[in-house]
Amino acid sequence: MILLLLISHFVGDFVLQSRKIATTKSSNLSSLLIHLTILFCSLIPISLYLKISLFIPLLYCILHGIQDWFINLPIIKAYQNDMMGVNYVKIIQ
Repeated sequence: MILLLLISHFVGDFVLQSRKIATTKSSNLSSLLIHLTILFCSLIPISLYLKISLFIPLLYCILHGIQDWFINLPIIKAYQNDMMGVNYVKIIQ
């Protein structure tokens, strides 16, 4: 069950996310909403298959949105300022 949800999350958060959305979701509300809609839609089939209430993926997307908007903002800004990713690596370490 957990593995299926993780695969769904991976698809919605990485595979279906464009570079533009990935770099602007922390500073542009419309990009964040598009990202969360994609993420939610990727979780719906697995939730229905596992007979989990759609409230669970909705709650997950809300928490994920808070993380993307507030926590990832300094990382994304550093990466945007340095396209080679040097500052990005420094923040992670």
